[in-house]
Amino acid sequence: MSEDQLKAFIAKVQADTSLQEQLKAEGADPVAIAKAAGFSITTEDLNTQRQTLS
Repeated sequence: MSEDQLKAFIAKVQADTSLQEQLKAEGADPVAIAKAAGFSITTEDLNTQRQTLS
């Protein structure tokens, strides 16, 4: 399930400074970064998470 993948990715980012730096880079693609880290998330997952946090 994508939501579980997103939560796992967020946990990994919180613990991994190199992922944090990649995500902070201008023009960073969070979906591609997540995929490279072994997670399967979508842009929709990210948008849903952002709305939840707002």
